[in-house]
Amino acid sequence: MKESGDFGKERRSRRFHFIAQAALMVGLAIGANFLATRFFGRWDLALPENYTLSAETKKVLEKLEKPIDVIVTIPDNVNPDQSRLLKRLLLDLKFLLASIEEKSSTKGKVRAHYVNVFKRQGANEEIVAKYELREQNQVIIACEDRLLTIFSFEETNQNGSLGVESEDPSNNTRLFATLESKGLYGGWEEDTLGRPVPTIFRGEEILLRAFRKVSREPIGSRKAYFLIGHGEMNLSSWNETRGLSEMKNFFDGLDIESKEFMLGSGQSVPEDANLVVIASPQVRLSEEEAFVLQGYLSDRRGSMLLMLDPVRGLEDHGLTSLLRLWGLSCDDMRLVEPSVEKSNLAPYATLSFNRNEMHPIVSYLAKHDIPLWLFPQASRGRPVFTRTGQASERVTVTTLLNSSQASWAEHDWRLPGIVDNPNRRSDPLNEAGPVPFLAAVERKVRSKHGIDIPGGKLIAVGNSSLFCNLGLSQNGNRTLFSNATHWLLDENEFLDVPPKPIRRYEMSLDATEYRSLLYHLGIVPALVALIGFSRRVLRRDS
Repeated sequence: MKESGDFGKERRSRRFHFIAQAALMVGLAIGANFLATRFFGRWDLALPENYTLSAETKKVLEKLEKPIDVIVTIPDNVNPDQSRLLKRLLLDLKFLLASIEEKSSTKGKVRAHYVNVFKRQGANEEIVAKYELREQNQVIIACEDRLLTIFSFEETNQNGSLGVESEDPSNNTRLFATLESKGLYGGWEEDTLGRPVPTIFRGEEILLRAFRKVSREPIGSRKAYFLIGHGEMNLSSWNETRGLSEMKNFFDGLDIESKEFMLGSGQSVPEDANLVVIASPQVRLSEEEAFVLQGYLSDRRGSMLLMLDPVRGLEDHGLTSLLRLWGLSCDDMRLVEPSVEKSNLAPYATLSFNRNEMHPIVSYLAKHDIPLWLFPQASRGRPVFTRTGQASERVTVTTLLNSSQASWAEHDWRLPGIVDNPNRRSDPLNEAGPVPFLAAVERKVRSKHGIDIPGGKLIAVGNSSLFCNLGLSQNGNRTLFSNATHWLLDENEFLDVPPKPIRRYEMSLDATEYRSLLYHLGIVPALVALIGFSRRVLRRDS
């Protein structure tokens, strides 16, 4: 047997080891925190890098010359009645702004402030007073004396609650409409309870655009002009397939003013036009009108979005000469998709990306195989062929989209029943698929100093439903239109700022199932604790 002195030494030795181990752990924790204050790093382990900034955003942050404040006045609380959409927005903004602050931390150019407008103390009071904040649920970008509100939502309740549990259910509907109109979220779906939930977050693009706007000297509003007078799609219409109200809302979000114009005798494209849109004319354009549009593209180095549909009563759209100079041809043919001809009114996604010449407009969509949807009423669209041999000098033509391999472009499409004959694909007058459907053209002009400068841009698409109201409600279509718009306006820094996918997991439980889950989750920890306590008691007794 051991002497009592030996037991005393062993107890003192154990006590010393315990104290030494505790001191070592505390020292390690202090050292780790000290190093963390000196060296900061973040790693995005989420797939596909949901919180990693794009290369273009990093470039813009590096070039910022003036500090920018991002003020978020959305309450950060545990109120169960607060809208889940508002909580979702706050969470996504926190992750995004943390990444932005990190990339600009060396200069401190971007600073995020989460503010309670009703709290008057410390730094919170300073920000509230500096920007005279009075309202909750806002996101404001500020640089010196320039302020830009990218999100604002006013509650109708007196108690400040929102959502489906709120006393005013219309709040949730208005919040959904606000988020959609501001473009912060997209790809809306319904969850198991029938509530709208987003699948993508566009906050990076929205913030990047706001940073550029407030950090630069104010300039005049950009303008997009829509040609009318030939039965074109209606800019203010909410019609699903012939309306362009969603396009107008999108331009509003980019601070682009949408206007309409006509080309009568002696008239020209307005001098302040940054972009011209010709949306599915149903009547032939005159030679004079085509000449004016060609002058806008070539002489004024303008940008144009051209949407041409096959029209049963219109064989010649009047733009053949213009398109020829730009290396394109939109012949009087109709695309035939055998797999979907029997469901003419149903949306379909048979378009494929041209991966041989990957253009920045479609690179993100092609990389992630994001589908593009068409919503035809009477046709599948018309082909957009490349005819570079007839183009003017220094014109670069890139096909962006093709129809399916089984499709073809039908020359005699007006004849009844002819599109139902699969043998027509091999007809010598027709063009076998895949058929080009969307093309982008860029022209360069050589200056007197021998430098190439932009000489105009044109995008031609063979089916207007790609960008109609229904089309722009789809994630892929909206991303394609966003990239096309930025490319036409020479805003290439926004072409590589893709929306972030939102991963959503749901568990629907009633009260009984919830209690049962808690009991089952608590069994294992309880058993471990019981076993540990029993061993402790048995050792003490022995």
